[in-house]
Amino acid sequence: MLKKLTIFCVIFVLLFSVVGLAACNNDDELADYKTQAIASLEAYAESKGQDNYTTENWETIKTIVENGKTTINASESKETVDTAKAEAMSEIDGVRKEWEIMTFNAVMYGNPHTVKTWLHDDFYEEFLTFGAWSYIQESYIEDEKLPKERILIINSQEKFELVFKEFPLEVDFNSKIIIMYGITTASGSEIVLKDVIIGESLVIKYGFPIISNKKPHPPDASKPLTKWAVVLMDKVDITSVIFEQ
Repeated sequence: MLKKLTIFCVIFVLLFSVVGLAACNNDDELADYKTQAIASLEAYAESKGQDNYTTENWETIKTIVENGKTTINASESKETVDTAKAEAMSEIDGVRKEWEIMTFNAVMYGNPHTVKTWLHDDFYEEFLTFGAWSYIQESYIEDEKLPKERILIINSQEKFELVFKEFPLEVDFNSKIIIMYGITTASGSEIVLKDVIIGESLVIKYGFPIISNKKPHPPDASKPLTKWAVVLMDKVDITSVIFEQ
């Protein structure tokens, strides 16, 4: 009887040790994952370029990063870490750059990776541009019938719901309009709004942000895809839109 009790005690101690070791390993793995997520968030914010923002708005970005880090550190799983990082990055994308405060209250959401997460999956395939990769056909589509660029005017809730599964703001189409610009590119670089001019057509001028050289820009290239930028602005009576770099 004593021998059996001794064996039982040894087995119990071994099992307890194994469980404890596994728990420690999981904790260490989650801690490393949090460290990587925080580094990625900081690099993302830095890549926006401080010179592109007013002092006030750059402070807003720094606050978003700090709040994101706090939420990441409080997370209890990799899934909640990913969610916290994604939400912080989305908030950063919503901070206006210095030149975005202009006529028509126009704001450009020019990060193609972020915009892609807002769109319905079938929208991508329906509105391909020439030379872009098709996930359905698993090839590059070089059909001459496809345009090299697409410009869409979203001026009603019905159109909006056909395109977007989510959006960072509530849009009142009685006073607002959305313009979408899609081109085939392998680059994932953000584009920024430079000016909005109304003549015979609505002309939207865009460029690229100044990249801070304090840290390397995070990798953002991909295979050639149809990538989209979105402009939200005051509603105007237009039938034609031109994008100019």
